[in-house]
Amino acid sequence: MSSGGHGRSRLLARNSALNAAGQLAPLLLAIPILPYVLDTLGTERFAVVTLAWTVIGYFGFLDLGLGRAATKFVAGMLGEGRGDEIGRVVWSSLALQSLLGLAGAAMIAAMAPFIAADVLRIADSALLDEARRTLIVVAFGLPLVLLSGTFSGVLEAHQRFELMNFVRVPANIATLVIPAAGAALGVSLPGIVTGIVIARACALLSFAALAMKVTGGLRPVPPSGPLLRQLLGFGGWLTVSLLAAPVLMYAERFLIGGLRSLTELAYYAVPFEIVARTAVIPSAVALTLFPAFSSARGSAETVAALFRRPLRLLFLLQWPLLVVFWLFPGEILTTWFNEEVAVAGAHTLRLLAIAFFFNGFAHLALAGVHGLGRPDLKAKLDLIQVPLYLATAALLTVRFGITGAASAKLLFTVLDTIILFVFARRLGAPPLIEPLLRRGNALAAASAVVVVAALGASAIAPLSVRIVTGAAAVFVLGGAFWRRVLEPGDRAIVLSLLSRRPLEEATP
Repeated sequence: MSSGGHGRSRLLARNSALNAAGQLAPLLLAIPILPYVLDTLGTERFAVVTLAWTVIGYFGFLDLGLGRAATKFVAGMLGEGRGDEIGRVVWSSLALQSLLGLAGAAMIAAMAPFIAADVLRIADSALLDEARRTLIVVAFGLPLVLLSGTFSGVLEAHQRFELMNFVRVPANIATLVIPAAGAALGVSLPGIVTGIVIARACALLSFAALAMKVTGGLRPVPPSGPLLRQLLGFGGWLTVSLLAAPVLMYAERFLIGGLRSLTELAYYAVPFEIVARTAVIPSAVALTLFPAFSSARGSAETVAALFRRPLRLLFLLQWPLLVVFWLFPGEILTTWFNEEVAVAGAHTLRLLAIAFFFNGFAHLALAGVHGLGRPDLKAKLDLIQVPLYLATAALLTVRFGITGAASAKLLFTVLDTIILFVFARRLGAPPLIEPLLRRGNALAAASAVVVVAALGASAIAPLSVRIVTGAAAVFVLGGAFWRRVLEPGDRAIVLSLLSRRPLEEATP
């Protein structure tokens, strides 16, 4: 690969590491903060704050995918040398997001009494009034969140993830710290959420300033009719997937609670939340790859390289985690919770670990499918998957409990991953299996078969046997993969990141 290709790969690797660190920092901070906020505010007031977090942080479907659409179109223009047209994309997106934000704010404000009284079912009159006023504040904050998506998308399109995380990480931390500080000082719920909204306003201004800096200025221009239609078209298909994603991710929880029991739901939720944390790694990589694919559209060689290298490196990162979850689920659950949870949830943890292992690769395939301009493929797949998944998960949950629910999750995750790679292959991705079957990689293939068989046989072995098997699985298969599957440029990137040497010194 050329030195330019090496430099691009190292930039993507660095940005992926930045994104992973940016996502992990708030997660780690949440561990001590959330119990404190819950204990200090009480269950009902904490539920109101949680609702505010959900709307302000994750109400992305009101965006209609416009933030991602802006990233895609800006990155595409940069790749085609049309940087002078970026301003029209940005201001067209901002115009649409302003309208959507105001409509969403009006909807939340109008529904505030209903949400407080009938959804949250708050009986205390004082708390009911406090919740209503809190939701009004949340409504004012929604447009700020949506507008931030366009400006942060400009930074993503320019691969300036260090600037994006420079703003996003403090904003996410503030979303956690402000409720803790407010609870300690006895601030009312509207006051706490006002603090969160102010933090989001500061983030919006920071994103806007940085976006103008990297583009050399974004002079206001009238929205473009054709661009508005293109943004809505791309974002509309993304919205279908955004609406389907929570169903595919969390529907089995409602099925377990409704068809089995709340106790079994707790036994399922614990291993799920543990394993789900591993999604930080592939989601960080996918976040970096999405604008890279958008810029590379039209260059078959670059598109193929963007698929190959991240997939190989992601395997090196995910494989040790899968081995640990497979061999030591009981020990993990006992250490973090108790023996009762460990006995009930160990097998579920194993199945979910495999599901999230495959899901990690699905993140990368989806980044390619979206970045190469075909969000409709995933959306149409979701429209088919959702009813089938709900029916399958319901049947397996009734018959086998939480193990059945985890089995449904694994089945549909594997199918989703395979189909996404079929889509990606049609859009220019290289074949993934054929290189592993070449003569030179026979040792790696043989090692994989032996190691997987040993892991399966050792699942119920004594702890000492599992420790030895786990170490061998990581080092034998990892070593074979390192020597036989990774290319010299892959190894150079890993070594340069670990040693902090310039890539040119590390590249053979």
